[in-house]
Amino acid sequence: MSIKIFHTADVHLGAKFNSFGKRADLQRKEIEKSFTKIVDLAIEKEIQIFIIAGDLFDSPFPSIDTSAFVINQLKRLIQSRIYIAIIAGNHDYLCANSIYYSDQFKGLSDKYVKIFDSKMLDTWNLEELNTQIIGISLDHPKNSVNITGESIEEQLNLEMLRIGVFHGSIDIGSFNKYNLLDIKKIERLACDYVALGDWHNQLKIPAKTPTYYSGSPELIATDQTNSGSILEITLAENKEVTIKSEQISNKKFKQLKIDLAKFGGFLSIYEFIKKLADKDLLLEVVLQGQKTLSQGFDSNKLQESLGEDFFLLKIKDESVLNMTDEDMQKYSEKLVIGRFIKILKEEGQKQNFPKGLIDQALQLGVNLLSSEDK
Repeated sequence: MSIKIFHTADVHLGAKFNSFGKRADLQRKEIEKSFTKIVDLAIEKEIQIFIIAGDLFDSPFPSIDTSAFVINQLKRLIQSRIYIAIIAGNHDYLCANSIYYSDQFKGLSDKYVKIFDSKMLDTWNLEELNTQIIGISLDHPKNSVNITGESIEEQLNLEMLRIGVFHGSIDIGSFNKYNLLDIKKIERLACDYVALGDWHNQLKIPAKTPTYYSGSPELIATDQTNSGSILEITLAENKEVTIKSEQISNKKFKQLKIDLAKFGGFLSIYEFIKKLADKDLLLEVVLQGQKTLSQGFDSNKLQESLGEDFFLLKIKDESVLNMTDEDMQKYSEKLVIGRFIKILKEEGQKQNFPKGLIDQALQLGVNLLSSEDK
């Protein structure tokens, strides 16, 4: 007999999404739609175990509406006789008054729902599926879980299929110094599959046991390149593991680097970006190279003009202003713009302002004065 499992994590329901700006409310709704889609798929595919490897919520204290939404979705899984294994992550960690200690969660079926404690490793034996799930929750946003096989040695059943569920960062060159996981300690538990949470991009970890981060089912940040899906695992009776990525989100992220020296001016750059218009795309445009005053370039105007063509458009101006002889002749000191350029450059040097700041002020001022002249 083989079992079918859904592995998801880092859903972050109720997140504020400050980096999404005016799209924040929309992205919160998108995450709820995505979680509903995962539940729909689990029921449709007759999944037997539904694993949430931490950070289902963005906080231990989600809103009443968010809590009610999750409870209703979990009840749908229970009605389809799907077992649900949940650990708390570093965002929805177990603490006093945690959502996981609420009457709503306590009212869920003990047979089909297991929320793992944070004090020590625990096991959940699903005799019907000949499967044992080993897990532990986090109890603080900066703590790491204590994975010691000795604490559950007597509970481990090597005859059963075994799944480990943990939340934290395995040393993969991550800058994160909190919530660390020791892969060697995890391997000593002799699991057949290890479901991880905390890394928002889907990722396979080099280990003796098939060990994966499922990634977030929706974009949580505006620079994620490998999220938007969950993992479907088939675990055969002979312990052979088949892993398939199931796409959930339509959202995608792309970074576009533009060398301004290759464009004549605002209109040509506008038309170039316009061709990429996509309501499901989070596009980050990085402007590089040298720009001239005569190009009449305004990054704020560019973002305002194209913002509605994308789910989210961010423009970073890393270009450098190059004052050409043509610029100096065009904006002589006899003109208001010319005097503005001279005064700003002189005062900027006296005050020791960063060159980038002076360049930005020059570009902005010239654009404004030029438009007034028109």
